[in-house]
Amino acid sequence: MKRRVFLQMSSGALAASVASATRAEDSGPAVTLMVGFPPGGPTDGMARVLADPLREWLRSPVVVENRTGASGRIAVSAAARAPVAGRTLLLSPGATLTIQPHLYPDLPGDPVKLLVPIALLGVTDLSVVVAADHPAEDIQGLMRWFRQNPALATCGTAGVGTVAHLAMVELGSRTGTDVRPVHYRGALEEMAALVEGSLKAAAVIPWMALPFKQAGKVRVLATTGTSRSPLLADVPTMRECGIDLVAREWAGLFAPAGTPPEAIARFGDAARSALVTPSVRASFAKYGLETGTAVLGEFAALVTADYDRWGQTVRRGGIKAES
Repeated sequence: MKRRVFLQMSSGALAASVASATRAEDSGPAVTLMVGFPPGGPTDGMARVLADPLREWLRSPVVVENRTGASGRIAVSAAARAPVAGRTLLLSPGATLTIQPHLYPDLPGDPVKLLVPIALLGVTDLSVVVAADHPAEDIQGLMRWFRQNPALATCGTAGVGTVAHLAMVELGSRTGTDVRPVHYRGALEEMAALVEGSLKAAAVIPWMALPFKQAGKVRVLATTGTSRSPLLADVPTMRECGIDLVAREWAGLFAPAGTPPEAIARFGDAARSALVTPSVRASFAKYGLETGTAVLGEFAALVTADYDRWGQTVRRGGIKAES
C-alpha cells in the first residue's frame, strides 16, 4: 500500500523532472540531485516533486540520480566526494546522517563537516500503535503491560538505525521499561506482524497508522511530536501522557562541503521558493509531511542537535548495527 501510493506521488513528477532537464529556458549547467533510495519510494518521490520548482528558481536542469544501497549511505558518500562546483545536491532522510554515522564505519564523521545543510524539506512524527484487541488503553498502560509481561515487550521498527528504533530505546529508558525493538524490512511488514499478533506494538509514521486505525485494526496510543499530528488529532502526544519524549523523522537537502558560498546561498533561495510552492505543499501534506521552514544555519543547528542527541542514545544504550 505505502509503496503503491508513493508511486502515484512520484510518477507524474518523474516525467516532469526528466522534462525539466531539457527545457530551452534553462541557461545554467545541470544540477544533480542525488537520492539514496530507489524510484517509487518516499525519498525519491520527494525529490521528483521538488525537481521542477528547484529548476524554475535555479534556471538549470535538475536531474534526480538514484545512488541506492546501504540505507542511503552510498549516496551520502557520493555527494560528499562530488566536485564542489555548485552542481550537486543530496536529498537524504535525517537518520542516514544523524544516526547511522554512529553505527556504521563506512559513513565517517560529523555530517556537517561532510555536507552543507541547505534546507529542512519535510517532517513527520512517529506514532506508537497496538492491535485493536490489546489490553493497553494508553501509552502508560502499554509500558505497565510491558513491565508485567517482559517476554512480550516487543515494539516494531522499520530497521536498525532508524529514528523509530532509537525513539523506542529512549521510551524504554524514560519509563523504566525494557522495550525490545524488533526490526522489519519496512513499515508494511511491521504492521502485518502487529495485526497478526506476533508483534505487540509498533512505531510508525502517522500516515502509515491512519488506514489501519480507520479500518479498526489498530489503536494509536501516542505520537512523538511537540503537538498533535494533524492526521491523528484525537491522539495525545507523549508529553501530554507524561513522558518527555519528542522524536521526529525528517528529510533535508544538502550540498558537498566546500561548495562555493554563492552557490550555497542560491540553493537556499531555491529551496525556500520550492517549499512555498502550492503543489509541493499539497503533495507533502497528502502524505502527512509537514513542510520544513529551516534553511542554512537554522537547519545546520537542527542537524547538529540530532547528531549529538542520537549519538548519546547509541552510546548510552550500547547499540550496535545489529541491535
